[in-house]
Amino acid sequence: MILKFNIAEDAELRTYIKDLIKGQVVSILRDDIQNIVTSVLDSAIEPHLSKLNDETYFYQLVKNAIKQKLAEDLKS
Repeated sequence: MILKFNIAEDAELRTYIKDLIKGQVVSILRDDIQNIVTSVLDSAIEPHLSKLNDETYFYQLVKNAIKQKLAEDLKS
């Protein structure tokens, strides 16, 4: 038995497959963008931390606040 399947004639299936692919791309890009932004912020904040008395605490505070805000914005 041979079963031939032509997706060009099934608009609903095509739409579903496009949505699946879009979801995967968005998921991958979301992670990549968050990693890029985090690394850029790390490199931008690091030189200024030496001027503070408790730089570790301040660094973690700012970094966590930015990560949390990015996560919230990316989920929207």
